[in-house]
Amino acid sequence: MQDSDVCPLVLPSTASRRSCEGYITCGDEHYRLSIIFPESGCLSEARLDCEWRLWHLLRGYEGTLQKWLQQSRDATSFLMQLQTLLDRTQHAHPRLQPPLPPAFYSQFMSDIEALGWERVVHIDPSFKNIKIRAWDARAREHVLSLHLSPQHPSVAPRCHADIPVPFQPNWSTKEGLKDVLFQFEAELQRFQLLWDHLEELDGRTWVLEPERPSQACLHRRVVVSQHVSLYLLLSPTHPSPPPECSLMGPDHAVQPLRERLNSKLGEWDAQASIVENLEQLLGCTLPSPSSSCREEFSVECGICYAHRLEGVAPEVVCDNAHCSQPFHHCCLLEWLKALPDSRQSFSTVFGECPYCNHAISLKVN
Repeated sequence: MQDSDVCPLVLPSTASRRSCEGYITCGDEHYRLSIIFPESGCLSEARLDCEWRLWHLLRGYEGTLQKWLQQSRDATSFLMQLQTLLDRTQHAHPRLQPPLPPAFYSQFMSDIEALGWERVVHIDPSFKNIKIRAWDARAREHVLSLHLSPQHPSVAPRCHADIPVPFQPNWSTKEGLKDVLFQFEAELQRFQLLWDHLEELDGRTWVLEPERPSQACLHRRVVVSQHVSLYLLLSPTHPSPPPECSLMGPDHAVQPLRERLNSKLGEWDAQASIVENLEQLLGCTLPSPSSSCREEFSVECGICYAHRLEGVAPEVVCDNAHCSQPFHHCCLLEWLKALPDSRQSFSTVFGECPYCNHAISLKVN
């Protein structure tokens, strides 16, 4: 068998066959290599030269390659072993990307200098992903993630930030990343009132969900009483009008509050704080960290005995005033489906409370 039978792209480069040069294939890639023989023609003293991508694939196998050169009868045998090694290891190495053009790095450094190093939170080893910080009018810190194209600055970067709406700046190749930062800081000002309202809810009420809200999160579920909570969804750009409200809890406790909320919704005062408005509409004082303990409202599900299941607090409560046992929606649904006397009509499951046998129904999401 000849070299050309194993690696048809590797051929002797001189008439004396003192070296072989060409390409070896791995997957759908071709890698340049050469085997240079000494004057003695002994393969054990030969030298293997190859391009940087192939050296990356062969990293860690230097000793093995030297051993094969010493033990192989001829170049064909060595190339067969090398081909087998590459076929076995190609899936263990991510495909290498070609180096970025020098103009990319020049522009990158210019952008960083214009931004200021104090703004930089993170730069990954590829220089394609960068995180920069900005502050809004209330001194809240925000992080903007940028993914740079290899054609930067000719191609606009992809942007991501933890804010209520996607950030899509107008890209200017002349102004660069500094202009993106200016646009991001201007975008942050749109949400100042929204974040003020949400921070007030977080500080003056007991928030059941989300447990750790991000700056992009628009909803809160706050405690109203022992078994009643209020789900609020605020508008990202118009947070002063009444938010979307939904009371959750047993009907006997929720119905009077729902009727009062609906009748007084027109009295919402855009100049008052969101907590003051809610207390005025509901006719009660919302429990707060200054007047109560979280444990008073951290009730456990009556089925899984946990307060939070995948980050969600119990959201279904038995309507029996003498029971009022809370359940996670998914726990109660599985319980009712397992009972032989439960029934389902369209999207509602009907059954009995696991604790008091009072009739209970549940919407199927």
